[in-house]
Amino acid sequence: MIVANLATFPPRFSNLEKVVKSISPQVDRLNLVLNEYSEVLPELEAYPNVKMILPPRDLKDVGKFFPDVTGADYVFLIDDD
Repeated sequence: MIVANLATFPPRFSNLEKVVKSISPQVDRLNLVLNEYSEVLPELEAYPNVKMILPPRDLKDVGKFFPDVTGADYVFLIDDD
């Protein structure tokens, strides 16, 4: 299984769907860590392999290391810019 981990925050929202649309077809699962968000993003629920994660606190860019990637063969740490 190929997994990509991405951490983002609200100022990058305008570019986020473009990034998800580009990356999600290339991986089995895209873990999207939503720093500073209070709820998942309905705009991205259309992507079945995107797992939106609301961390307990703002993890900044280190949030890319937060998701559980057990069972992954490859893990890519990506950015949203």
